[in-house]
Amino acid sequence: AVRDFTTAIEKRPNFARAYNDRGTARFRNEDYQGAIYDFRVAVSLDPGLAAAYANMGNAKMQIGDYQGALFDLNQSLTTDSSLTEVYNLRGETCLVTGNIDQARNDFQYVLSRNASDGFALCGMGNVCMKLGETGKAEEYYDRAVAFHPALGEAYLNRGMVRELKGDLEGACGDWKMAESLGVEASGEFLKECQKP
Repeated sequence: AVRDFTTAIEKRPNFARAYNDRGTARFRNEDYQGAIYDFRVAVSLDPGLAAAYANMGNAKMQIGDYQGALFDLNQSLTTDSSLTEVYNLRGETCLVTGNIDQARNDFQYVLSRNASDGFALCGMGNVCMKLGETGKAEEYYDRAVAFHPALGEAYLNRGMVRELKGDLEGACGDWKMAESLGVEASGEFLKECQKP
């Protein structure tokens, strides 16, 4: 895919969407620096391309540049405030940087537009966990699992809540489900299930 978009760029070097598309392909290949380069070129060619700002913010999150990610995600929302997935990304970034209030606001905004958004439900669960509200966190993870049974992150996180509440059997069930859904981090938690 990267090669196809490179060919398109060679034919039309000022076509911002081709850079955005190649950046997306590089992102999928975990070439985050290459992706950031392409997204940067895309927004320089078309400053109104909100998706390229959002994609660049997501790539910067992957390399740990959270302040850069927040800048790009804010630019994306300034350009197009209707992109709910960008609120989810910004909420996730705010959680990492400790801005719990903004994270909560972002996830609540998404849920006000779509009460079954799995990422926002998990995000609100994570906010509640940061605030020590495990009961509320579990409710959000339960809703995420109910609406999106294939969302491994919801099982992983609900398993952590259940372990904190002393329900190791329930936690292990959730972690096994998360593992079956491809969540690599669940392997570490499953070690708890093998202790006598």
